[in-house]
Amino acid sequence: MDKNINKQTKNYWLLNVAMAAPSVAILGLLAYLGSFSKLMADDFCSVYIAERLGVVRSIWYWYIAWDGGYSASFLDAVILGAFDNAGISFAIPLMLVAWAISLTWAAYSLLRKDASSLKFWHVIPLAIATLSATLLITPIVEQPLLWWGAMRGYIPPLALFPFYIGVYLYFSNRTWKPKQLAFWYFASFLIVFFNGGFSETFTPVQTAAFFLWAAWAVAVKQYKTQKEKFVFLAMGLLGATLGLIVMALAPGNAHRQAFFPPPPMPLEILTISWNSFLGFMSAMLAVPQKSAALIGIALAGFLTGSRVAQNRQHSLKDILLILAAGTLLVFCSFPPAAYGQSSAPSEHTMIIPAYIMILTIVAVSVLIGQRFAQNIRNGLPYIGLSLAVFVLLGYAALRPIQTYYAEIPLAARYAEQWRQRDAQIRAERLKGSDGIYIQPIQNWLGVLEPNANPIFFVNYCMGEYYDIRIISR
Repeated sequence: MDKNINKQTKNYWLLNVAMAAPSVAILGLLAYLGSFSKLMADDFCSVYIAERLGVVRSIWYWYIAWDGGYSASFLDAVILGAFDNAGISFAIPLMLVAWAISLTWAAYSLLRKDASSLKFWHVIPLAIATLSATLLITPIVEQPLLWWGAMRGYIPPLALFPFYIGVYLYFSNRTWKPKQLAFWYFASFLIVFFNGGFSETFTPVQTAAFFLWAAWAVAVKQYKTQKEKFVFLAMGLLGATLGLIVMALAPGNAHRQAFFPPPPMPLEILTISWNSFLGFMSAMLAVPQKSAALIGIALAGFLTGSRVAQNRQHSLKDILLILAAGTLLVFCSFPPAAYGQSSAPSEHTMIIPAYIMILTIVAVSVLIGQRFAQNIRNGLPYIGLSLAVFVLLGYAALRPIQTYYAEIPLAARYAEQWRQRDAQIRAERLKGSDGIYIQPIQNWLGVLEPNANPIFFVNYCMGEYYDIRIISR
């Protein structure tokens, strides 16, 4: 018996190493690159408004002037308003860490009921593998992850959603007094409402997810058998719906919409969305590295499921429902862009459907792994599949690792040139000059830099931030 337990433990560690090794390399390099990030493009306007108006008034300013992302504006005011440029250097790496912790807590909370001996650290490899697989299949990951102006709109809601799942499961597994229930109901509403104020792409997806969840709860009559859980969910649905309404009704949307063609008719929106969805799915299969990431994370979930098998097996119907719901939510990522831009979503927004797709694959593969636990939990099949996970995820990560490593000198050079330019502009302002010509810097993320047009928005934002007119040669 002891020998069998030791063998199972060794096999489990083999899987952990197979999942963690490529993932740690990817996430570590991206976190290090994030430490070189600086204010770029409209970040300068975000800092200027935050410092000038404060938290509440700056949120209202952007709400009536540009868009309804009230939570994104809140982060601008809190991080940039308090720490200025220095805040970006630690905020981006910390966001990756927070995202990984949130996924770990959600995975631990979901799987612990199937394996009472499961420890928090046991699921860290699966969580970081899920995160790295998301980044590996995202078309352009540097901009939404390493540029503050994009990151604060796309990454926080993706990190907060699994956190909410962890909160829900924590609430569900305990008995609460009436006053405590009121606190948790309000927390459910507040978390989801706050999460709905980041991105016009994510917010409709979150709302759709809650409607699907609510439909399932009604179908199984949870409101009769598990009233507290149902009310907690209903408060989350209220937060998601209200967040979508508040964002959609923002007066600033009309100002931003002026830069895009008028919204198309509903049928055209569906056509654009469907074509974009098919293009996104086919791209996953057309690129060998992305296909390897998908297969690798599916095998990782399958093997993890075999380690935490529960007594009551999930039915095939449950698995198919999760697969269908996940696919529908991936599709729901595309209509917002089709409506707002009259085109397919920008590539940097593809991190949202990529994330939903990976989460769906992991959830389904874990449930399937539980069904086949007795067949592959021990012995050569488990070892062979663990090695396959390492090979597939390693192959998928190899080129990105090389790319990110090669970008380190570019990021460091940009950061140094940015500091020199910052000092030059500040020195010129102290002299009392009303304008300055600056040399262009090669932006390693491809984010817009100032140019010769004095009314270009990047020039304008930098000018407001430094309180001096900016023109680039």
